[in-house]
Amino acid sequence: MHCLKCGCVIPEDQVFCDACLTEMDRYPVPQETVLQLPVRKTEEPPKRPSRKVHRALSPEEQIQRQKSTIHSLAVTLVLVILTMGMFLGALLIYYFKDERLPIIGQNYQTEETQTSTGE
Repeated sequence: MHCLKCGCVIPEDQVFCDACLTEMDRYPVPQETVLQLPVRKTEEPPKRPSRKVHRALSPEEQIQRQKSTIHSLAVTLVLVILTMGMFLGALLIYYFKDERLPIIGQNYQTEETQTSTGE
């Protein structure tokens, strides 16, 4: 049988376990209080779900899992580098948008200044 309060296993002739009885003795209830005891269930209390037990991986499975992890990390690194390159390219375009750079192979042009003559 099980304790009606905490559910631990107790002898057939008891309703509550010793721990629950000592706790209830600390907080007495007046005799005129009407109590309704819960109905005792005949079945076992629900058990906690067991944790999933992982089996040991063979060396080949461990190597395959490590290769998969390395591949995922490499793809992530490439994506991060590409994203940073695109960001840097956009930043450079924004920074140099107003400057006129010569086309490759084109010479720089000089501005001719007008000299004032003493006329």
